[in-house]
Amino acid sequence: MGRNFGSVGKLRLVQKNNCIRQVDGIADSTTIDHHFAKHFEQICQPHTATLNEKMKAKYEEMRSTYFTPLIDKSMEFDSQLIDSAVSDMSNGKAAGLDGLSAEHLKYSHPIVITILCKLFNLFVHTGYLPSSFGTSYTVPVPKQDGRLHALSVNDFRGISISPVISKIFEHAVLVRFADYFTTSDHQFGFKKNLSCSHAIYCVRNVVDGMLITVQP
Repeated sequence: MGRNFGSVGKLRLVQKNNCIRQVDGIADSTTIDHHFAKHFEQICQPHTATLNEKMKAKYEEMRSTYFTPLIDKSMEFDSQLIDSAVSDMSNGKAAGLDGLSAEHLKYSHPIVITILCKLFNLFVHTGYLPSSFGTSYTVPVPKQDGRLHALSVNDFRGISISPVISKIFEHAVLVRFADYFTTSDHQFGFKKNLSCSHAIYCVRNVVDGMLITVQP
């Protein structure tokens, strides 16, 4: 999956109607853009090149043994599923690199849903996805109020803005093929109805249990 770090564009660094004018003491917006691009590019690099190659080799080995079931009619997408995915999209979100947002699809002619349905079924049957589905741009969002003290690039978290059509396809895949996706009970992130608070609660229970065990 690729990210376009070189074209961060106009930074949306607005908080409570007050624009953040300096980052790491830099006031020029173009220089700030390049500063953020370099920062996010660095943090997305693997910590250890050797371990990264080892994990990649393990993935490729496991992928070679994957069993792909035949896609029958019951597993194909239908217009109702795609329409539901489009309707569930939130309004007011930033557009992707293609300039499309959820509103473009929500308020377009209903035939667009049918076209997307046929397109997504072709993706599944051919095993092909357009390369544009793997591109996004990163928007830095401040973690705290910039009015209290000077901010650095480390005070921002990056949000990747992906193409809206790829998001709809992802939603449709998660719904239609949910039975094929299994995750560990030890995973709390990126799972519905789970968050950091659940992970903290689990850790506290484990620690409390250990304290009770070691008491004389």
